Amino acid sequence: MLYNVTCCTLLTFSQEDFGHRMASLTVLTSILVVCLLPLVLPFPSFQNGIPNGKNVVNPCDKSAWPGVGHRASQGGGPLNPFGADFAAAGNAWTTALCQKDSDGDGVSNGEELGDSRCQWNATNGANLASPKGHPGICEPVLASILLVCLLPLALPFPTFQDSIPNGKNVVNPCDKSPWPGVGHQASQGGGPRNPFGLDFAAAGNAWTTALCQKDSDGDGVSNGEELGDSSCQWNATNPVNLASPKGHPGICEPVGSAKCGNSWFACPS
Repeated sequence: MLYNVTCCTLLTFSQEDFGHRMASLTVLTSILVVCLLPLVLPFPSFQNGIPNGKNVVNPCDKSAWPGVGHRASQGGGPLNPFGADFAAAGNAWTTALCQKDSDGDGVSNGEELGDSRCQWNATNGANLASPKGHPGICEPVLASILLVCLLPLALPFPTFQDSIPNGKNVVNPCDKSPWPGVGHQASQGGGPRNPFGLDFAAAGNAWTTALCQKDSDGDGVSNGEELGDSSCQWNATNPVNLASPKGHPGICEPVGSAKCGNSWFACPS
């Protein structure tokens, strides 16, 4: 009898609360649709936003690479160099993005995607040549990779470190160990660039006033202040006196703080 009474009580409560529960379910469903649908169906949108977006292949085995802007062929996870540049361009095929060589193999993104004249856009659908390569992967990937693709990664530090103020004095904000690959997510360099590295590349790998004044990592401190050149007067040929670096220009600091909640970097736990 107690069981029956309890069930009836629950049933009565459920009936009275049915409208509220249905309203909550509707809101939850809307949230799932708005937030998760872009993760489930990203490729058609972005593939249609670049020339030959559905025809890019893996340079090794020629299998399809639908996630053109990602390091994983099927998309998701870290962006490759082209994906980072595409995001920086507002997820749009611009003339600047077309003319850029995101993967550093000597062939522009437009040439790799069959739009060497940079005339294509999503609305005019100009005639395209077949893709010549993958805009996010340095090619060729076999014998000449040692010269074309890896040499810039093997010897970047002396050149780039000397091109920014205090380039040899930047440290890991967690353990204060050296961070010679200042523009990369990996402390020793190579691989994906961090926000400062992307801005440095966009500035032609040069320390400009605009780059100095910019806050690449979004922590409220300019690149110049972080690198000890708050007045933005330093350059490679006029190495004016510098203050000590105040932080890392590619890592939002303090690491783990509320303002750095969306940072790509976190200290090891």
